[in-house]
Amino acid sequence: DDQGQAQLSKAVDAALQLLGVRLEQSGLTLHRDFVEATLTIDQTRLEQILVNLIGNALDAMFTQPQPELWLEGSVVDGRYRLQVRDNGHGVDAEARKHLFEPFFTTKPGEQGLGLGLTLSASLAAAAGGNLSAEHPGDGGTTFVLSLPFIAHAPTDPRSGAPRPHVLLGCQQALALEDIASEGVSNAEDALKRIGDNFAGIVISDIRLPGIDGLELLSRLKARDSSLPVVLITGHGDITMAVNAMRDGAYDFMEKPFSPERLVEVTRRALEQRGLAREVWSLRKQLAERDSLEGRIIGR
Repeated sequence: DDQGQAQLSKAVDAALQLLGVRLEQSGLTLHRDFVEATLTIDQTRLEQILVNLIGNALDAMFTQPQPELWLEGSVVDGRYRLQVRDNGHGVDAEARKHLFEPFFTTKPGEQGLGLGLTLSASLAAAAGGNLSAEHPGDGGTTFVLSLPFIAHAPTDPRSGAPRPHVLLGCQQALALEDIASEGVSNAEDALKRIGDNFAGIVISDIRLPGIDGLELLSRLKARDSSLPVVLITGHGDITMAVNAMRDGAYDFMEKPFSPERLVEVTRRALEQRGLAREVWSLRKQLAERDSLEGRIIGR
């Protein structure tokens, strides 16, 4: 039996990197919406399963003018359920009966040996899990990987993207220093809550479900170029974070970071935000005064 442990986000990133050229050529839209988890399967074997499933999805969407791939995962009935869903041509009723049989393939000509799904199902079974297929009525195919898990929503900032426990920990660290904060779980909610008169700053993980931290940075800067945005990164995201600073990010914090580091960066960013708003307010007052003087002289 497979007794290893695998970090889901790390396996997804590795699979996407291996398939990078094909992904770029396909022009697909990728949707990442899964809760981080530590799964009871060898890291390399999980990556192999994901390469097979995502590769199959790319094959199925080859003729799709607007290919889309969804990676969706959550805990269901005590097991982790990861769905790899595409909007490809789907699988006909007869072929569905043989999907996991050795040497069976729906690919044309001599493409593939028909072993990818068989191997993936075997690897999942060896880890105490299973691999199955679903066929949505609106088309496409969904492969469902079910595995035992050790933890989701990690409590230690040294692992994974920010999840509820990590978010709460950051808020508590700020609250102890009398810094008020509001936490949201995704960029969409953040964008809704940040209005024109927002006087604070934004601290965001780079890796988020849906809109990621880099896209959030871009949208916020388009609204307010003076808004400080601090990015939280994993070890492998440092180059990405440095590039983001060139695009206007205020600073970045690499995990693991201490509460003291969080507070220090937050205070600096808030101070800059306060100064920028003071300058903006003074300029507005001067503009209003000049406008008033112009009207008086005109009379």
